[in-house]
Amino acid sequence: MDPPVDSNGARMQHYDIMLRNRRAALLALGLAVLASSCVKSTEVKTYAQGEKATVGFVTYNVFEAQWLPQIGDGLMARVPADRYFQIRISVSNGGASEFLIPPLNLMDDDGKLITELSDGTGVPNWLGMSRKVNSAETVDGLIVFDAPARHYRLQVESDTGVQALIDLPLRFGSDIHKQDVIRIPNAPQ
Repeated sequence: MDPPVDSNGARMQHYDIMLRNRRAALLALGLAVLASSCVKSTEVKTYAQGEKATVGFVTYNVFEAQWLPQIGDGLMARVPADRYFQIRISVSNGGASEFLIPPLNLMDDDGKLITELSDGTGVPNWLGMSRKVNSAETVDGLIVFDAPARHYRLQVESDTGVQALIDLPLRFGSDIHKQDVIRIPNAPQ
């Protein structure tokens, strides 16, 4: 379409400005759409304990969580600064390559993070710190934290850094063990 012609050129100049503005608006709209499709969602999904938490190609599942006053018995017992929080977890790799499970964190209601312990001495079926999961495989075991007894969420991560949370309700039902009973010699029963 040819621009209208005016003897003094004003009409033609007005048409050029409108055309440039229209092109700029379309370009800006296209860039906005493109930019919004490239932005990663910062929303972190929260799963319930026992529910499969899938992040990327990795699936985490927390089967059990319990508070312990110590690990082991007698002279070999390990005593925490607060309490031991032991979590039985499985990690499945649905990706095409191996996945290294990063150190996991507990997050309290204030957002404070507590990293899992790197020493699993005395913990049966400890998952360990060097945790490789091959493609199409699942590993399971125990991870342990030294933390004050309160409500937490377990922070888990995918192979690409996508995170999710697994809600761990504060329960003491499975916390009653023979280690909780302190006997004082010659005390009346």
